[in-house]
Amino acid sequence: MNMGGIHTGGRHSVPLKKPGDSITLVPFGDVHFGDRMFSNSTWRDFVDRYKNRKDVLFLGMGDYTDLMSSSERKAFAKASLDGFHDQSIEFIVDKFRRQVDEFSEAIGFMEGRLLGLVEGNHRLEGDWDGSRRVISSTEYLCELLGCDYCGCETIRTLNFSAGRMRTSFQIAAHHGAGGGTSKGGSLQRVVRWGQDTFPGVDIYLMGHNHDLAVTGMNGMTLAGNGKLRDKKQWYARTGSFVKTREDGQANYNVDAARGSNILGNIEFTLTLKRDTSKGGRGLYVDSSPALKS
Repeated sequence: MNMGGIHTGGRHSVPLKKPGDSITLVPFGDVHFGDRMFSNSTWRDFVDRYKNRKDVLFLGMGDYTDLMSSSERKAFAKASLDGFHDQSIEFIVDKFRRQVDEFSEAIGFMEGRLLGLVEGNHRLEGDWDGSRRVISSTEYLCELLGCDYCGCETIRTLNFSAGRMRTSFQIAAHHGAGGGTSKGGSLQRVVRWGQDTFPGVDIYLMGHNHDLAVTGMNGMTLAGNGKLRDKKQWYARTGSFVKTREDGQANYNVDAARGSNILGNIEFTLTLKRDTSKGGRGLYVDSSPALKS
């Protein structure tokens, strides 16, 4: 599975007025906009839930439209070399371009609050805007929306402030890798990647397998006074918007006897809090997840 192999980092300022104020972090991915199994009703619920809210930050987790998988890209490249006419190739690319443009309009309400878009395995590289640059469909989507291109793996640091007080909160996101057939195995893959690679992060996110699940662990960190304080760490699979079954529709999930997933997304409420421990000073960010389906 080829997702480009790029890691990125980014920082984002989150000014709040006072301790007690909060924002909502909304990862979303595996939308597969345009797929015949795309759930319009789940997507409409998602848009209606967030489109008019100003206290939300979004992070894309990959596979936004129904573009080619890694194996399909190889077959397409071979077909191109084996004699596809230029007009035939342009016809296919133009269809995908219209799909990406349409999805850009569908999430236009996120503009200015979108931390970035993680690369997925359903993507296509080409000249998307006539500039003769070869970029991925996700990079093109980022340019349309004016947000960061995150590669397939990213660390996003949120720098919170309230008056003169400041604190930070970190999110590690990867489009994802398989993790077994059980929910426990799926989440264990996120835990193993997070703890092995970025052990001090607050939230770890993976998509790809369409699971919607979360588990938490209680780590420890040093407060401003040098004493230990609890540190919540969350590990999540970020869900999808693709049905696994529909009457009369052929689907690979049916062939493989795969179970059905709960459709939807996860959100995290991030609340700015003052350290009230004895001798404590400064701020920290408390976090709590909720599944939305």
